[in-house]
Amino acid sequence: MASFFPDRKRHASNDQHGILEYDVVRLKRDIGASKGGWQGTALLMHGNPAVACEVEFADDHGNTLTIETVQLEDLDFVLRPSQHETT
Repeated sequence: MASFFPDRKRHASNDQHGILEYDVVRLKRDIGASKGGWQGTALLMHGNPAVACEVEFADDHGNTLTIETVQLEDLDFVLRPSQHETT
């Protein structure tokens, strides 16, 4: 089955961080209104090579809590959407 996200962008520095657009990420520390440990979705990569990204943090019902610009070094990779697709 083809990936649901065919136009995902890989930037040169992402090999170091392993993060692509639409990946689920975990925040390593408090940033702005977001708390360390929160999981969110990487929406838009900044820079080439990428150094930061916009991350949407949502509650358990899918309501957006906040969107923050976060340096890649402050994020941990959690899950790639294609890792939980069904065939």
